[in-house]
Amino acid sequence: MSRKGFYPEEVLFSPTTDCNLSCGHCDIPKSRKTLSAKHADRFLIGCRRVGVKRVGFTGGEPFLALDFLCALTKRAVGEGFLFDRIMTNAVWWHDENELKCSLVRLFNAGYDGSICVSVDAFHRQSIRKVVRFIELAACIWRRSDIVSIAYTSGAKDRETRAKLNVLNALVKRSDSGIFLRTFKVEIAPVGRALKFRDPWGGKWFKEDYCRGPGNVFFVMPDGAVKPCCGYATDRKELSIGNIKKDSAKDIMKHLKENRFVDAVFSRGLSKIRASLERAGVRFPGKADSHCHFCNYILTKVPRGVLARSLAALVLVFILIAQQAFAGELRRGKDYHEISSGIVKQVKIPRWYHEGLFYEGKSLWLANGEKGDIWVIDPLTGLVTSRMEPVADFPEALIRTEDGTLFTTEWYAKKIYRVKLEGGLLVPERESLFEPAHPAGLAWNGKSLFVVTWTRGMGTKFHMIEMDRDLKVVNSIRIKNIQEPDQLVWDGEYLWISSWHAKTVYKVDINKWEIVGYFKSPVSKTTGVAWDGKYMWVTGTYGDLYQMEIGK
Repeated sequence: MSRKGFYPEEVLFSPTTDCNLSCGHCDIPKSRKTLSAKHADRFLIGCRRVGVKRVGFTGGEPFLALDFLCALTKRAVGEGFLFDRIMTNAVWWHDENELKCSLVRLFNAGYDGSICVSVDAFHRQSIRKVVRFIELAACIWRRSDIVSIAYTSGAKDRETRAKLNVLNALVKRSDSGIFLRTFKVEIAPVGRALKFRDPWGGKWFKEDYCRGPGNVFFVMPDGAVKPCCGYATDRKELSIGNIKKDSAKDIMKHLKENRFVDAVFSRGLSKIRASLERAGVRFPGKADSHCHFCNYILTKVPRGVLARSLAALVLVFILIAQQAFAGELRRGKDYHEISSGIVKQVKIPRWYHEGLFYEGKSLWLANGEKGDIWVIDPLTGLVTSRMEPVADFPEALIRTEDGTLFTTEWYAKKIYRVKLEGGLLVPERESLFEPAHPAGLAWNGKSLFVVTWTRGMGTKFHMIEMDRDLKVVNSIRIKNIQEPDQLVWDGEYLWISSWHAKTVYKVDINKWEIVGYFKSPVSKTTGVAWDGKYMWVTGTYGDLYQMEIGK
């Protein structure tokens, strides 16, 4: 599970943007200006105090700033840091003597991390020079695995594979016992790289709070610090400080002042996207690259719109993540047991039954973990058709009077507004409930009601009221119902099932009072539905029951 929040464990220095190659996908403006070793040294010492454990180097071509590499390596060794890797193109040297002297200097400075060479269709270097670099490095460090290979993926893959095959063949032919590990890096379709890959694919990136491309102190040659690699989208909005004036402790202390960066790491780019969509922003498609999407919203979305969306995101976070609530659902003065009776029992296939919804003549049943959504004939209990859910744990599915579909997903912690395409539910809009899990759904003609579970030091339950566009309107704390699960609206009252208590509760939403309850015939009661006359009830691995409910 990805950890939320900015917790850098590595400082990555880019001492120069100077480089001996001109790669077709690279936008880094070349400059011979070198990062101050004095400022970097002071910043590195402070990094230990905020939990940073590793040091790495990149560029440009970092070996063109060899004095800096050796100075910071010595300081890192003295301070007890671990080394990650140096990124290089391996062909910056003019003759073998220069190469050997440079590598020996770095070795004597105490560097014992990995040296990672970029080899792919974009880096037009001599493979024979790369092989000689690898051989000498392995000899000097007396490590057969000192060098690893990083290659881009997602564009020119065939040419890259051919180049890697040649490299591996030459290394094998040298009979040096060298072992090459390879790492795949997805190309970020930003700037010049846009011409090599369409950034708007058929799926959204997997949310990881940018721990994959970021969560480091990335120090640029001018001293600016970014929370990610810094070059894929070199936007000033991503700057979180400068080592010329800020210590690592200062940066951590003032990080929240950069509202965008704070939102990326604490709420996630997915939440920012959802907030922008609620504000009316429409994207050209779905982006599977964090970097492209980040760059897009920083360059294409008007600043005012982004600022308002970030502010709205903070408000939703307060409502949901911190369990702030406008009131509590309590028992009313006339709270009483409601008479009920079973009209009939209908056998249905066993599964982890969850949400139930009556849709005209049929019942829709969401089937929990790894399940589909079934359409059931209430007369026979037969499954007449199936819908594939959005994710792995469908909790509920309902349809409004105008045909709009909403569904919740337990593991994804999201509610979706969806459309049905060929038996598959396709998201049109979504809202993330992190850290809460959404369960039951109901629609009363004006508002959408969602039960949420927030686990931690004692599970907390809420009733979230939303509008059709998934904007939070209200949040009510549920304290008098044990493990509330699914919902149904009967035209006047909201009913809530209790998985634990084998009970269904009647709620007056005008007063937010529980006015009554009836006992369910199903152990571990989950799904409830109203057909206009009778209540339908089911439960985990249970059958369907049609019930007559009194006043």
